[in-house]
Amino acid sequence: MMYHGKLYGKLFNKYFDTSHTTDEWDEMQTQISELKAKSEKTKIETLEWVLQQADELQNKIWDLREVIHTEIEKINDNGPES
Repeated sequence: MMYHGKLYGKLFNKYFDTSHTTDEWDEMQTQISELKAKSEKTKIETLEWVLQQADELQNKIWDLREVIHTEIEKINDNGPES
C-alpha cells in the first residue's frame, strides 16, 4: 500500500476506526496467501497418500485372490473329500 497508518472504514456517511494499520493489513494478506498455499499443499499430500493406500490395498486384494485361487486349484486337484 502506498498509504501507511491507521485504516478506516466507511458505513453510510460515517467513518470508523478498523483498529488495524496498513502494515497489519498487509501482514494479514501475506498470512492468508501463505495459509492458502499450505492448505493446497496439504490437500495434494493427503490425496497422494489416499491413492498410495488404495494401491497398497488393491495389491493385497490381488495377493489374497491368488492365494484363494491356489487353494481352490488344490482342492479341485485332490477331488472331493469324503
